[in-house]
Order: sequence, then structure tokens, then C-alpha cells
Amino acid sequence: LKEAKAEMQNHSPTKIMNTDQVGLEEELHCIRTLSCQGGKLTMAAVKFKNAITHSYTLQPMINQAGEVVGPIYLCFKESGGRISKNVRAKMFQPRNVVITCSKSGKLTKSLVHYCSDMILSPNAPKKCLLLSDAWPTQSAVEVYKKAPG
Repeated sequence: LKEAKAEMQNHSPTKIMNTDQVGLEEELHCIRTLSCQGGKLTMAAVKFKNAITHSYTLQPMINQAGEVVGPIYLCFKESGGRISKNVRAKMFQPRNVVITCSKSGKLTKSLVHYCSDMILSPNAPKKCLLLSDAWPTQSAVEVYKKAPG
């Protein structure tokens, strides 16, 4: 952390970039239940069991000045890991969002590469400092080879 703070002194706030994944659940649920004292069984219901786990991933990139840099990366959960041609043809495609999907809704190493290619490379300033997650898929140096900074 000391090294990062020292390095940040060498860059302007618009050239210090931060990116991290945000996992969202399709169905909100409470982790607490209420039962009668002494009860042997507590029941709970959800629409779909897999909807209470990680369903979508958002990955914005912001600079230290507080500005969103480039489009936001959005990864949906699709059972086949791909968005069908029919769905893609009817899907709203905002200019400030790059949409992709995976079977889990989480980013794989190849999707992190795609995120870097679509968001970081075209939008990061030259000679920037990128602060990123320490997960193996995010911290691999080869992911950021095409980036200008």
C-alpha cells in the first residue's frame, strides 16, 4: 500500500485509474429467518435457487478525479454462456455499456481480456496508473498488454 501511495504522487488524478468488479444478485434475499423457539425446521422460499447467487457483474473504470472513464462493462448470466442472435437483435444496447455474458455471470480470464480490450485500451490515458483487483484473472500482466499506460 505504501508503494502504491508513493507511485500515485507521480500521476495527476485524471491518470490514476481504478477498476473493480461488482457482483449483483438477480433476486434479493435476507440471510436471516424468523422461527418459533424450539422449532425443528425453518422454511424459506425463493423463485429460483440460482437467482440468489451472483447473477450479473458490472465493472466500471473510474479515475481518482471521480470521473467514469469509458463505458461500463456488464456481464449477464446466460445458461449457454452466449447471448442468442434473437435476444441480441431485440436487446437495448446503450452506448455507454459493453454487454457480454457467461454461464455464471462472473468474469472469466477471457472476459477480463475482452474488458481490457473494449474499455481500458481505448479509453485509458497514456502513462496512467491502473489500480486493479488482486484476483488472478484481474492481476495477470498479460491482460493489460494492449493498454496505452
